Amino acid sequence: MTRTRLALLILLAGALGLVWLQARLSEPAVVPGSVRFAPVDPHRRQIDEEGYYLPQGEFSVDGFVFNGFSLRPNVSVILASLRDSIQHPSPCPAATMRGDTMHLACPYPGLGMVTVDGTFPIREVEDSSSGPRFIGMVTITRDGRTLHRGRHSFFFTVGD
Repeated sequence: MTRTRLALLILLAGALGLVWLQARLSEPAVVPGSVRFAPVDPHRRQIDEEGYYLPQGEFSVDGFVFNGFSLRPNVSVILASLRDSIQHPSPCPAATMRGDTMHLACPYPGLGMVTVDGTFPIREVEDSSSGPRFIGMVTITRDGRTLHRGRHSFFFTVGD
C-alpha cells in the first residue's frame, strides 16, 4: 500500500510538472523589438514643461522681490516680501500660451497687477543651449501707475 501511494504521488508530481512546463512554453517569448512602449515625443516644447522660470537678475518692486513664474502644474507668479523673504505664489487667471509666446496677467495681493509678455527663444526641451528659456517684459501696475516695466531673461529649473 505504501509503495502504491508513493508511485501515485510521483505520478501526480510529474503530471503537475508537465502542466507547468507546457504553460511556460506556450507563453510568447520576449525578444528584442517585441515589447512596445508609448512613443516619446522627440520635440517636447519648453512651454509644456513643469518647473520654474527664474529671472537672470533679481529685482524688487515696492517691498517685494520678483522670484519668477511657473506654468505647470499651475500658472502663477512668485514674489517674496522683503520683510519675511517667504515666497508667495499668486495664480494667474488670465494666461495665454501659444507655441513660443506667452502672456500672463496676475493680480498680486498687496502689490497690484503683474503682467508677463514674451517669447521662448528655445522651443524644444532637448536643446542643450545654455541661454535663457524665456525673454519678456515684466510690468507691475497698481491703481493705473506703473511701478516696474523691464525686459528680463529667465532660466528654467525643475523642482522646488
